[in-house]
Amino acid sequence: MSDKIPISEPRENLPHHSPTLTTFLLPLAYASLLIVAIFISINQITDDDVYWHLATGRYIVQHHSVPDRDVFGFVTQGDRWIPFEWGWDVLSYAMYSIGSSYGSLQLLVVLFVLLIVGFELDILRRLSVGPLGRIISILFLLFTCLIEMQVRPYLVTTAGLVVVLWFLIRHRIEGGSSRLIYFLPLVFLIWTNMHPGVLAGMALTGLFLIEEVLEFVLRETKWKANRPVSVPSVIRLLIVFTLSGGALLINPHGLETYRYVIDHTHLKLLPVIREWLPPFSHEIDTRVVWFYWVVVVLGGVTSLVSLIKKRFLPGILYGAFLLLSLRALRFISNFAVVTIPFAVVGVKELIYDRLNPQMRMIIRRAAYPLIILGMAGIAWTIYSGDIYQFLEYHRHFGVGPDRHYFSLPLITYMKQNRIYGRPFNQNEIGGELLWELPGETDFIDSRNLNDDIWREYYAINGKNPGFAGMLDRYGVDHIVVFLTELVRNPSLMEGTLIPYCTSEPNEWKLVYWDDRSLLFLRNIPRFERVIAADSYTILNPYYFAYEHGRFDSLAVAFPETFRRELNRKLRDEPDGFLTQAFAEYGRMRALP
Repeated sequence: MSDKIPISEPRENLPHHSPTLTTFLLPLAYASLLIVAIFISINQITDDDVYWHLATGRYIVQHHSVPDRDVFGFVTQGDRWIPFEWGWDVLSYAMYSIGSSYGSLQLLVVLFVLLIVGFELDILRRLSVGPLGRIISILFLLFTCLIEMQVRPYLVTTAGLVVVLWFLIRHRIEGGSSRLIYFLPLVFLIWTNMHPGVLAGMALTGLFLIEEVLEFVLRETKWKANRPVSVPSVIRLLIVFTLSGGALLINPHGLETYRYVIDHTHLKLLPVIREWLPPFSHEIDTRVVWFYWVVVVLGGVTSLVSLIKKRFLPGILYGAFLLLSLRALRFISNFAVVTIPFAVVGVKELIYDRLNPQMRMIIRRAAYPLIILGMAGIAWTIYSGDIYQFLEYHRHFGVGPDRHYFSLPLITYMKQNRIYGRPFNQNEIGGELLWELPGETDFIDSRNLNDDIWREYYAINGKNPGFAGMLDRYGVDHIVVFLTELVRNPSLMEGTLIPYCTSEPNEWKLVYWDDRSLLFLRNIPRFERVIAADSYTILNPYYFAYEHGRFDSLAVAFPETFRRELNRKLRDEPDGFLTQAFAEYGRMRALP
């Protein structure tokens, strides 16, 4: 068996069954794959990053400039901050503005995912992988990259790597004769203004260049075109690499952007952020990483076989991007899009091509109906959420904010009552406040500006000695607490400022709560009207969970106040779990 990849699929690998059946089933198989890709692309917002990216895009459009200092945090105001993803911010804001809805924003994810699928399919075709292998490979790729299939700029890097790989594969297969390679710097120009993952694209291009030089020196040509690497081919790729490197500097802040990016990767706070955990961390609790480890094993075996056959490129790419992926969970999609095409080629040569023609024919005849039925089943489980539940990955099919992660009623209340000023908020909802309350500033958000603000945040939220003085010094006038598991685990309240605010009823007034959030206002003249109308003196979830004796005595002593506060909650949130718990208490105690 030849170790050279053939120019086109051998005749014996082509389907022998009815052309009519093939013509009918193959388009259906591809269509079912696209449906699955689209379904994966449609998911509710679970990441607060989406909101501050939208807020940043709105700021840039309104001010016609890209800032280099923080404009959103009242504590970090003026601190160094370069929004290196500004292009994505403007694009996502523009998409949202088209329909003034999250549906138009979600379309952005669908378009990028379809771009990834389209280019990856063509890469596999050029590497002589048959339709069956292409479809299965893309499906596996989609689930390996599942974490990045959401409204976040990292999706640009996943797509960018696929597009760059397509250009480089085409250049390499055609022996360096394709002039399309000269469009590659344009890809880098767009990419560099959307996400710093463009550096991975430069690394990919550099590795291709190194491999070309290596093959030229060793005179080993194992590529399907069987054309020796020529001096013009190497020079052309070197020119493109140089121009692409220059394109990286064409951004609002030039080289300073990348200095900031490098400094950002050295922040001490990164290990507490889930996506910066290594994929082998015991804190990773999702089965999505199973797909990654399968790619690691298959890619390792096939890369080793390729090196034995003196095909250097698969092994070089595998080793480089494996090292990157082992650093953090966010890099596994980089590894997947670069490694899977070559791993599939290796599996095809090691297993499929060694089967006798009759077995291959049986596989082909049975595969397409099974694929179509399987894709239909997968699409349904995506819609129902069953597959995400199996993968232990919190995601829901749909558009807009996931109510498990964000409290829309809280935001509505703050808008209606014009609750602006200087909030102390959790890191997970800072972006939502910036986006939903235009002109609002926050204490902290998931931009992860610097280690100093994180230290201040943890000192206050952890109620370290002197934290109350810090609230006063920063002029905090309202406290927003959001706990996704408040109902299931009330003890989470102990790790917030809720106990402190409850213990200082003259200074802090509870004016809003639901099953996931609480809002306390400082007792100052500016909030006097809201406090008078909406403060809760008895119906306090913390009293109910941890100071039940106090709650009980207040409810019995002031039954009219209890009933008035309960009626307000029954009117505003009749189906709330906590609301119903308070109502049940009232019935049991026969309070009027």
